[in-house]
Amino acid sequence: MKEIELRKKILASFQKHCKKCNAPCCLGKDFAVFNWELKKLPFGGKDLVIGKYKNHEKKLAKYALIRNRCVYLGDTGCKLKLGIRPIDCLSYPVYPIIKKRKNKNKVIVEMIGMMVHNECLFYKEISKDRELMLMMKIFWDEKIKHLSESEISDWFGDMRNYWSEKNVIKFLF
Repeated sequence: MKEIELRKKILASFQKHCKKCNAPCCLGKDFAVFNWELKKLPFGGKDLVIGKYKNHEKKLAKYALIRNRCVYLGDTGCKLKLGIRPIDCLSYPVYPIIKKRKNKNKVIVEMIGMMVHNECLFYKEISKDRELMLMMKIFWDEKIKHLSESEISDWFGDMRNYWSEKNVIKFLF
């Protein structure tokens, strides 16, 4: 399945939940945006409110954060074309659980499960949606292949690992 088709199916699956809650995630959560994603956004993302996580200075070079109300949120949802919507925005509240291991001099990243963050008002319903969870697995399997080791370390670092132990429903493969 082509990525844009998968993105459309993911969005349609999320919409049945997102329509009910009036987008508090887009109004007050932080979302990671990699530099290569920023370049695709209108005006290179210069209209975003950029922030950083405390004590994660090195991450600032790898990605920016959308803080507070997203400037791309319109009256009927996200105004961004689906093909340029950042990974974090498309995926929330579902993320992979990853494990890194060294094999000789190479770091191998494996996706060992999925998690659904409980800050989403509909996290229980989303976690029970097997079709959506399968689509998210397919989506993340492909995304992880194209992220550099430093992007994975920065983005999936301590914060996402913390999520996997608290505040989430986990699915291990």
